[in-house]
Amino acid sequence: MALADNKPRVVEAPREMHVNIVLAAACEVGDMLAYDSGWKLAGASTATNVLVALESGAIGDTISASPVAVIKSFTGGTAGAVLSTAANGGYQSGTGYTIGFFVNATDAVVLPGTLPVSP
Repeated sequence: MALADNKPRVVEAPREMHVNIVLAAACEVGDMLAYDSGWKLAGASTATNVLVALESGAIGDTISASPVAVIKSFTGGTAGAVLSTAANGGYQSGTGYTIGFFVNATDAVVLPGTLPVSP
């Protein structure tokens, strides 16, 4: 079965890792957000620091985000397989930058701070 990035996503993050950010683009829970003249959806080739949205929001909203999270709403994942960046703040398996790994078919640890950072 191919990986499905199901929405709405079920996302957990350690409370002490939450930060508040102001959105420059709308997002959904679990989207990867990169800073580019404001917090916007990360792309498949984003090469900057990235956070995981812990709430959905519209432009101008203040939401919680985290540099680490567990997403528990995938289907078709493979334990030990890499989780990678995809377009529009989403996730895919095997291509893009590695930002986490699957622990089973539905749950993945997301560590987007591991993205390569431009000098």
